[in-house]
Amino acid sequence: MVTHLVLFRLKEKNQQRSKQLVDAFAGLPEKIEEIQRLTVGEDFKETPKSFDVALSVEFENREALSAFSVHPEYVPVLDLIHEICSEHAVVDMELESN
Repeated sequence: MVTHLVLFRLKEKNQQRSKQLVDAFAGLPEKIEEIQRLTVGEDFKETPKSFDVALSVEFENREALSAFSVHPEYVPVLDLIHEICSEHAVVDMELESN
Protein backbone atom coordinates (compact mmCIF):
# COMPACT_ATOMS: atom_id res chain seq x y z
CA MET A 1 0.00 0.00 0.00
CA VAL A 2 1.16 3.51 -0.88
CA THR A 3 -0.10 6.60 0.92
CA HIS A 4 0.20 10.03 -0.68
CA LEU A 5 -0.03 12.86 1.90
CA VAL A 6 -0.21 16.52 0.91
CA LEU A 7 -0.63 19.69 2.96
CA PHE A 8 -1.73 22.85 1.16
CA ARG A 9 -1.35 26.50 2.12
CA LEU A 10 -3.71 28.84 0.30
CA LYS A 11 -2.63 32.16 -1.16
CA GLU A 12 -5.82 33.71 0.23
CA LYS A 13 -7.17 32.09 3.37
CA ASN A 14 -10.91 32.03 2.99
CA GLN A 15 -13.70 29.50 3.24
CA GLN A 16 -14.59 29.69 -0.46
CA ARG A 17 -11.07 28.78 -1.68
CA SER A 18 -10.67 26.06 0.91
CA LYS A 19 -14.02 24.50 -0.01
CA GLN A 20 -13.16 24.73 -3.71
CA LEU A 21 -10.02 22.65 -3.17
CA VAL A 22 -11.72 20.14 -0.87
CA ASP A 23 -14.58 19.67 -3.36
CA ALA A 24 -12.16 19.20 -6.26
CA PHE A 25 -10.44 16.34 -4.45
CA ALA A 26 -13.62 14.81 -3.03
CA GLY A 27 -14.94 14.09 -6.53
CA LEU A 28 -11.87 12.19 -7.72
CA PRO A 29 -12.47 8.66 -6.31
CA GLU A 30 -15.48 8.10 -8.55
CA LYS A 31 -13.45 9.20 -11.60
CA ILE A 32 -10.04 7.57 -10.97
CA GLU A 33 -10.06 3.84 -10.34
CA GLU A 34 -6.51 3.77 -8.93
CA ILE A 35 -7.70 5.59 -5.79
CA GLN A 36 -8.48 3.10 -3.05
CA ARG A 37 -9.28 5.69 -0.40
CA LEU A 38 -9.21 9.48 -0.30
CA THR A 39 -9.57 11.71 2.74
CA VAL A 40 -9.49 15.50 2.49
CA GLY A 41 -10.31 18.19 5.01
CA GLU A 42 -9.78 21.73 6.21
CA ASP A 43 -7.65 22.83 9.17
CA PHE A 44 -9.68 24.13 12.10
CA LYS A 45 -6.93 25.42 14.44
CA GLU A 46 -5.56 28.08 12.10
CA THR A 47 -2.24 28.53 13.89
CA PRO A 48 0.61 30.37 12.14
CA LYS A 49 2.28 27.01 11.36
CA SER A 50 -0.93 25.38 10.10
CA PHE A 51 -1.57 24.47 6.51
CA ASP A 52 -5.11 25.07 5.28
CA VAL A 53 -6.10 21.77 3.64
CA ALA A 54 -4.81 18.22 4.11
CA LEU A 55 -5.12 15.32 1.68
CA SER A 56 -4.46 11.61 2.15
CA VAL A 57 -4.82 9.20 -0.77
CA GLU A 58 -4.19 5.46 -0.65
CA PHE A 59 -3.14 3.37 -3.64
CA GLU A 60 -2.38 -0.31 -4.15
CA ASN A 61 1.20 0.36 -5.26
CA ARG A 62 3.64 2.90 -6.68
CA GLU A 63 2.41 2.30 -10.22
CA ALA A 64 -1.12 3.28 -9.21
CA LEU A 65 0.20 6.51 -7.66
CA SER A 66 2.11 7.26 -10.86
CA ALA A 67 -1.00 6.65 -12.97
CA PHE A 68 -3.00 8.97 -10.70
CA SER A 69 -0.49 11.79 -11.00
CA VAL A 70 -0.99 12.04 -14.78
CA HIS A 71 -4.65 11.03 -14.97
CA PRO A 72 -6.71 13.40 -17.17
CA GLU A 73 -9.30 13.88 -14.39
CA TYR A 74 -6.53 14.98 -11.98
CA VAL A 75 -4.92 17.56 -14.30
CA PRO A 76 -7.61 20.25 -13.68
CA VAL A 77 -7.11 19.77 -9.93
CA LEU A 78 -3.37 20.35 -10.38
CA ASP A 79 -4.18 23.54 -12.26
CA LEU A 80 -6.39 24.67 -9.37
CA ILE A 81 -3.61 23.90 -6.87
CA HIS A 82 -1.17 26.08 -8.80
CA GLU A 83 -3.75 28.85 -9.04
CA ILE A 84 -4.87 29.09 -5.39
CA CYS A 85 -2.04 27.60 -3.29
CA SER A 86 1.10 29.39 -2.21
CA GLU A 87 2.86 26.20 -1.15
CA HIS A 88 2.37 22.53 -0.42
CA ALA A 89 4.28 19.74 1.29
CA VAL A 90 4.20 16.14 0.05
CA VAL A 91 5.10 12.77 1.55
CA ASP A 92 4.72 9.50 -0.36
CA MET A 93 5.19 6.43 1.81
CA GLU A 94 4.96 2.73 1.23
CA LEU A 95 3.34 0.72 3.99
CA GLU A 96 3.12 -3.01 4.38
CA SER A 97 -0.41 -4.39 4.59
CA ASN A 98 -1.31 -6.17 7.81
